[in-house]
Amino acid sequence: ESEKNIWLQRAHLLIVTSIKEGYGLVTLEAAACGTPTISYDIPGIRDAVLHQKTGILAQKKEPLEISRLICEILGDTARYNSMQKLTFEYTKAHTKERTGVAFEKIVTHFCLP
Repeated sequence: ESEKNIWLQRAHLLIVTSIKEGYGLVTLEAAACGTPTISYDIPGIRDAVLHQKTGILAQKKEPLEISRLICEILGDTARYNSMQKLTFEYTKAHTKERTGVAFEKIVTHFCLP
């Protein structure tokens, strides 16, 4: 865990190229280190990344689109710095307790009679 956090703190961006994801926990871990995410716009990641605030969700599921977005965000220092601050602030709302309560509500609503 500590080594992972060191790498996330050193990274400029977290790039997620999955086309299917259960929940974007890794994006929240990166955000807690001030590292924004660039990913395809898919369920799971979409639930954990605020588009244009804590990361960018690519509408096209193509590597060239991810590359374009990487260059775009790293080329705009003010926007990048703003995103870094927002990612850290955003994770403060994602405590284990709050996430557990939200998960319980979902399971109760969709899975239990």
